Amino acid sequence: MNCRFCKSYTPIGRNGGYCSLLTVPVQGKWSACSLYSAYFSEIDIPAIAPATNFKAIAQCIT
Repeated sequence: MNCRFCKSYTPIGRNGGYCSLLTVPVQGKWSACSLYSAYFSEIDIPAIAPATNFKAIAQCIT
């Protein structure tokens, strides 16, 4: 993971950013520190529904 994927990273300009946890300027390409916190955890991501069989639905309609 890189700093740019952390919740605490705020991009500034084209190459850099700011870490609100460490209160320091950082580069988005740097390896994330041990305080890294992802935007979404696996718990936040909903399960994907199984694919719908559209051919079977079309046959039912006609």
